[in-house]
Formats: sequence, structure tokens, C-alpha cells
Amino acid sequence: MPVKDYTFTADLTLTPRVRERIKQVHDHIAAMRSERLGWGTEAARDAADTAMSFLDALDILTEATEVWIDGGAGYSFGGVLPGGIVFGMIAREQAPRTVLNSEFTYRPIEWTFHS
Repeated sequence: MPVKDYTFTADLTLTPRVRERIKQVHDHIAAMRSERLGWGTEAARDAADTAMSFLDALDILTEATEVWIDGGAGYSFGGVLPGGIVFGMIAREQAPRTVLNSEFTYRPIEWTFHS
């Protein structure tokens, strides 16, 4: 598996609103983990999948030259990649993995991109 080169081409400064949104996502994932303790592997997997989806999304965000929160509510972001490519990093709630998960407050989320 090739190792990614993490040489950054631009200095990215995150606004307080973007930093707050990242913290909100972190808090959501932490709450999911806590809420699902003791409910088995399917429930725990929702939190792990949400965390992995956000880590994958952060990998792209760190390449951006500009980032903003997108959509007002929820956990979406927008930004500009080198070369001027404008993107949206859209957070979408996922369907519960099991019937038990419908009892949980914190829903699984997946981030997808569009430009």
C-alpha cells in the first residue's frame, strides 16, 4: 500500500466556526461510543464507521486552501481544493444498523463529497 505524502501546498487557517464544527463532530462520535457501550458489536460499529468516515473526510479537508461550514445545521463542510475546485463535504445520517440502534439518540453519519 503506498504511503501518502503529507506535504501541504498551502497554509490552511480554520475559522472559529469551522473549529467548532469539528469539535461538534468529535463530541457526536464520543457520545455515540458512550451511548452504545454494552450493546454489542453492531451498535459499536456505527460509532466506528462514523469516526472512520470523518477521518477520511478530514484527510481531504487538510488538503484544502479554504474550508467553511456548509448547510448551517448538521455536520457538513465546504471548501476549495488547490486548483480552485470547490467542494461540499456533506454529512448524511445513516439508517440504523439494527432495531436497537433506533433507540439511540446519536445516529450514524457518513460524509460524502461533491464538487
